[in-house]
Amino acid sequence: MKVLVTGANGFVGAAIVEQLSAGDYETCVLLNSKTNDKKFGVNSKVIRVVHADIADYESVEKTSGIGRIDAVIHCAGLAHQFGNTVEADFWKINVRGTENIAKLAVLTKAKCFILISSVAVYGKSSEEKSGIEINPVAEETLCQPSDFYARSKLESEKAAQKICAGNNINLTILRPSTVIGENDRGNVARLIKTIDDNRFFWIGSGENLKSLIYKGDVAKACLCILNRQPPQQSGVTEIFNVTAEAVPMKDIVFEIHKHLRKKNPRLHVPPTVLKLFFLLNRKTFNVGRIEKLFGTVGKWLSDDVFSGGKIKKQCGFTAETSVSEAIRREVESYKKA
Repeated sequence: MKVLVTGANGFVGAAIVEQLSAGDYETCVLLNSKTNDKKFGVNSKVIRVVHADIADYESVEKTSGIGRIDAVIHCAGLAHQFGNTVEADFWKINVRGTENIAKLAVLTKAKCFILISSVAVYGKSSEEKSGIEINPVAEETLCQPSDFYARSKLESEKAAQKICAGNNINLTILRPSTVIGENDRGNVARLIKTIDDNRFFWIGSGENLKSLIYKGDVAKACLCILNRQPPQQSGVTEIFNVTAEAVPMKDIVFEIHKHLRKKNPRLHVPPTVLKLFFLLNRKTFNVGRIEKLFGTVGKWLSDDVFSGGKIKKQCGFTAETSVSEAIRREVESYKKA
């Protein structure tokens, strides 16, 4: 099977290429025009490397000379940014970029398109509520994205659906929960740095649940889709959450402390105290940085629980790497950096 992977130098894309290279696949990669491709040299099992700006259709169209492709795994995109990324940037790369890669799938006569999306499309999580049973978010849940990134991911799904359905390409949309592992640059990486710098303190009880997934397991989910029997009809769209079992926030923090060899934190700040502080800022001082911190605290205290039952039932996929092992690997990678 000949598979084209976009964003192959990225956090998840590199893990997918690694999994494909370990199997019986002809792997091709599409990289950003400015990306160095030395890692895909003579010792790599990647058979072809092409470069393009995914936001520019003419640039993408030129790569169709790669020949016929059986499947496309589209990982390239703009992820959550901690800077001042504007909405237009997310739209250009995530929406227009997905549309262009879907058109490339048509040109290369691909029959399978796997789009790496995000559970962010569902919208805001519920705040921590002690003693209340949490219902995991399933694929049937109404999507109510709450920021530029999440809206762009949902629109990218719609763009892929329109093109794939109109050209008899089977589309699988994978919505991973928070992805962790070596070389992570997201919220768990920031948490590790905060703990290592001795700047961490507890907010709330830490009993709220978080769904995480190791990057290698996202890659295995892609292979699971490639290896299964395709739907009888062509042009079908399927959507699957990809996640491991949810774990309490306190377990994540304790695992990080353990592998950093730090003492567990004792300082606790009640959420009510912080909420009063943020309310005072909003009504009196209106400091932007403090208001932004309010969103971060809300995220910390929320339950983010997603169901992975559908992909397990229909495709036989379950995460193989425990969250504790994934955190260990990420911390060890951080220590070596």
